[in-house]
Amino acid sequence: MALKEQYKKYRNTLTKILKQAKREYYKDKIKEAQGDQKRIWSIINQNRLTRIKKNIERIKTQDGTTEDELTIANELNTRFAQIGNELAARIPREHHATNTKTYKRIRESLFSTPVTESEIRKYIKELNPPAATGPDGIPTNILTNVDDSLTGPL
Repeated sequence: MALKEQYKKYRNTLTKILKQAKREYYKDKIKEAQGDQKRIWSIINQNRLTRIKKNIERIKTQDGTTEDELTIANELNTRFAQIGNELAARIPREHHATNTKTYKRIRESLFSTPVTESEIRKYIKELNPPAATGPDGIPTNILTNVDDSLTGPL
């Protein structure tokens, strides 16, 4: 039993050292690429976990299970179109916009307000490392490990 515990201890130490070395490697690579966003994204994508994308072959509907591609697409579109309204209905009334004219103008605008590096750092630190990747496919642990190098370009 003692041998197994010793093995686990060394394995965990090795894993920790390898993670730290990888973190430092990518941090240095991104620092070298400072100012070259194409190169930065290339470095990030090198470390990105690739996922096998599978098509949805069947789905449960109100009428039962279907394998028809058009029905599956329509069911998913309907569901995802409803999610926003369902979430909005859960927001307490006092948080809703009181001036709908202003709200409509802001919602339809492409204008983004400037953010500071400290705000970006704050949001990166609040990320949940074991969480799934976002639509960009970048794992949160990459963002949290290289946040100092990324905040400037972002």
